[in-house]
Amino acid sequence: MFWFWFFAGPAVLLALLSLARERGRAAYIRKRLAQAGTYCPPATVIVPVKGEDEGLRENL
Repeated sequence: MFWFWFFAGPAVLLALLSLARERGRAAYIRKRLAQAGTYCPPATVIVPVKGEDEGLRENL
């Protein structure tokens, strides 16, 4: 029985510590998502063209 707890004890301890850290990470993500703003930086769309095709003005 000693050898079982010798190997299983640290594994159980690490599993519990991992669970506690995961709960902390989930709380951090939940807090960050609640603070998400509506700011969107400006974007530029680059359209490749090769000369003046028919309907180019309407497509752009």
